[in-house]
Amino acid sequence: MDWNIKIEKTDNGYFLTCLDGEGSHKLVYKMKDEDDETNRDHIIEMFYEILDFFGESGSKHDKRRIKICYISGNEFDIKEVKKGVGFEVIE
Repeated sequence: MDWNIKIEKTDNGYFLTCLDGEGSHKLVYKMKDEDDETNRDHIIEMFYEILDFFGESGSKHDKRRIKICYISGNEFDIKEVKKGVGFEVIE
């Protein structure tokens, strides 16, 4: 079975086309507050949807899980993560 996701960038968000072997469906992630360019909640929601789609979201009983969240702009090296959104493994 061939599973994949296509992500298309728009002016104010993203379209996801998900193919799961049984069909396809589209999801829309729109910027919630267009007046606040630092608000990236729609991107965080999209990343969690991708984890769920591929069955990688885990549960609270797992020894390690992936967490996607905001971190302060001065708490990381730009080479390690994209500006404003951080990724870490929870142990």
